[in-house]
Amino acid sequence: MNKTLVLAAVLFALVGIYWVMNQSEPVGKTDIPLVQADSASVTAMKIITASDTTELRKEGDGWKIMGVKVFPANPQNVGRALQRFSQMTKKAMVTDKPDRYGEFEVDGAKGVLVNFTANGKDQSLFLGKAGPTMQTSYARVEGDKEVWEIGGNHASAFRRPSADWRDKTITAIPMDSVRKFSITREGATIMLEKQDTLWNATENGVPFPATKQNVERVTRLLSRMSAVEFADTLTDATFATPKGVVTVEMMDGSRTELLLAPRDDKQYYVRKTGALSDFVIYNSTADVLLKKKDDLIEKAKPAG
Repeated sequence: MNKTLVLAAVLFALVGIYWVMNQSEPVGKTDIPLVQADSASVTAMKIITASDTTELRKEGDGWKIMGVKVFPANPQNVGRALQRFSQMTKKAMVTDKPDRYGEFEVDGAKGVLVNFTANGKDQSLFLGKAGPTMQTSYARVEGDKEVWEIGGNHASAFRRPSADWRDKTITAIPMDSVRKFSITREGATIMLEKQDTLWNATENGVPFPATKQNVERVTRLLSRMSAVEFADTLTDATFATPKGVVTVEMMDGSRTELLLAPRDDKQYYVRKTGALSDFVIYNSTADVLLKKKDDLIEKAKPAG
């Protein structure tokens, strides 16, 4: 009997110790939204990290990066960020002590501060480090003391260099809408014009037999070409004597011109008519654009 009482007392003491230890921090568990926002309701974001500050605003059907110059925003990266708001659900409140904010990276030193407008209301939150399983992370609404463990790992969707928020698209042209295009380089101008499903090709006015497959390697690239990075400080002198010029005319009569100038032995600068900035592409991309006549003619098959 005495042995049973002793074991019961020990068990009671252990339960008491466990209860006291778990009361050292608030442990309120729930599964409600951290913020009242979703991808449709957010109309502005200002994202602040230790190294970058980026302000984005929805204008019409698209997003813009605000600043001295207003640039189109990368729709994929903005879309990924917007989707995260509705995924931020509270799992457990881990602390309400400000001296522990740094531990969970929900402060200005290490966290990502997201100021945003949703449903006409300005809100702010800190996104911190990932949880132990990488399936959750830590966050704190600015002005509140509580740090919450939330569903999902979201900071990486917002912690981007400012340049990564910009739209790197150089051209977005439906292949079937290209009526003709020209390639000028080294004193020669190749003109390719579509008639029905075939391409008529000339070099300096002299016809040659270009193959559809080789021509459409160029139009396929023109249909969706993206930059490696931006070049915002180039002067007109960079493109005064370009290595090549590509001009594209669409079925509706609209026209796009691309000037290409070597940057170094690996990359080219590109200037597009009407674009707000210049771009950088790899040599391999420039090689597809600046085809010579021999590149467009079907290669003879080896004998035998």
